[in-house]
This record gives sequence, structure tokens and C-alpha cells, in this order.
Amino acid sequence: MLATCLPSLYRLTPLALCLPFLTHANVDANEEIIERLETVYKRSSITSEITENTEKLITMPGAMGDPLRAVFALPGVVAAGGSMSEPAVRGSSPDDNLFEVDFMPAGYIFHDFGSSIFNKYIIQDFQLYSAGYGTSYSNATGAVFDVTLRNPKYQPITTTLDLTMFNAGVFVEGQLTQNTAFYLSARKSTLPLFFSKGEELENDDGELSGITINDPPDDHDYQGKWIWDINNQNALTVSFTGAKDSVAAGFNQRAELSLKNPEYQGDADFIREFTSQSILWDHFNKDFHLRLGVGSLEHSGRLEYAKRATLNVPR
Repeated sequence: MLATCLPSLYRLTPLALCLPFLTHANVDANEEIIERLETVYKRSSITSEITENTEKLITMPGAMGDPLRAVFALPGVVAAGGSMSEPAVRGSSPDDNLFEVDFMPAGYIFHDFGSSIFNKYIIQDFQLYSAGYGTSYSNATGAVFDVTLRNPKYQPITTTLDLTMFNAGVFVEGQLTQNTAFYLSARKSTLPLFFSKGEELENDDGELSGITINDPPDDHDYQGKWIWDINNQNALTVSFTGAKDSVAAGFNQRAELSLKNPEYQGDADFIREFTSQSILWDHFNKDFHLRLGVGSLEHSGRLEYAKRATLNVPR
């Protein structure tokens, strides 16, 4: 048997080379070797990837990787007063819109200078309801902007730095324990780099506009989410988000706003911001999905025109 197992041209020990054949012959012919592949997943991982429809919004021309910015290209949506921060839908007032982020109300979702308040890495889904929405949006009389931020991924902790023409940001995401994960996002506008304090802006025709920059336009935003997959039926999520916009300018007698209404001549300050924190509990069942949440929202804004300096003369 050993002689017929190997060709004679191999100058090796026949027993050593035929050992695999002998070993295989000793295995019981009725014994089967079964390989088992066990797939372990967490329910929260289902919503950790961006949806197909939102992916299409990101790739729209002019969106610049921001799916919420692409909303202004949708039918019936216009920028009220030319401001990208105030969308008007089907003729309704921007003040009638309702903004929700992860089941909880938000102060606003668009910066005053053209982008949304969310990092492109964390948006999972976005829905715009212009009419016919359910009773859960009972406080809305205009349109509903419903934003869903994705869940953190169970992966080694990674840090992503992002720098574009309009903002700079940092994004950190990863797994903390076997059943917990998190991400943190923070961005800062780079617009102050393009303006100088005391600079007078020019019109489209190159003439001075009469508007002087006192404080350059600026904005920043941040988000964070921590998730605990308690078991296959329950998950606890703690999240927070916030944003701030500000600018200060002076309008002299040549400014278009001052020509229309002389009372607006002088310095103007604008600032708005909001912060929110929430805790959500999700219960999954084969028949239903129950979500309960509690949160806090602080939203403030101030717009002041015609600030004039006063000269105090000692007596």
C-alpha cells in the first residue's frame, strides 16, 4: 500500500508522505464534521447605517454632503427671505414648522449661513412631511422636519477630522463595553477666516454696501449619543445636541436697509442658540415597538437693531 501511494520520483520516506491518507482512513466513515457559523448582532445596529433615500439626498448637486441642505431642492420648499435657515413649505410660514430630532423637539436644524447643524456622519434618516402627518405632530401647523440620528457602531474607537471650506470638525465613535457604544461630534464654522472686523462689504456690482462687519458670522454645533443594549428587547439611549449662530454688523446711511427704514441705521446684533438633552427607552417585541423618552430643551434668540453709541461727558 505504501509503495503505490507515492510516485517513485520522490526521494522521501513513504510512511511520512502517506500519513494523511492513513489518518483519514482511520476516521469512522459514518462520522460527519459539521461547521457551525454563529452570527451575533445587536438590534441597535439595524439603525446604525444611513437609509437609501437619505443617501440620495447627500449625492444631490449642491448638497455638499449635507442631506438636510438638499431639502431646498425639493418641490414646494423655498428659502424664506433668502435665508437658508428658514425653509417655507407650500406657502406656510417658517415659524409654523416643527423640528424633531430622534423623537424629541429641537430648536432649529439649519444654521443661518447655509448648512444644517448635523455632521454628515451621524444622519441616519430624514423625512419631510409637508401635509397629512399623524397626530404625533399635533403642534405643527406648517411642515414637519423629522431627523433621525443613527446609533453608534460597535467598532474600535476611531477619530475622524473633517476640514472643508465652510467648517472644521472632529468625530469620535467606538465601542466602550460589550453592550455599550458612543459617538461625539463637534464642528466650528470657518467663516470668520474670510471676514475682517471693521470691513465694509461690497455689493454684487463691486460698490460698497454700507454694511460694516463688527463680528464676523460664526456658528458651531455638537452632538453626542450613548447607547446601552440591555438585551434583545430593550435598549437605553442618552443623547444631547446643541447649536449656536451669531453675527454683528453696522448699517450706515448708504445701506439698503437704512434707505428703506432710517430707524434701522446703526449697529445690529443677532444671536440664537439651543441645547437639548434626552433619554430614550426602546422596547422591541414581535408585535410592536414601544418608545418612551424624556428630555430638556432650551432655545433662545435675540435680534437687536439700531444700537447707537452714546458719549458720556463728565460734569
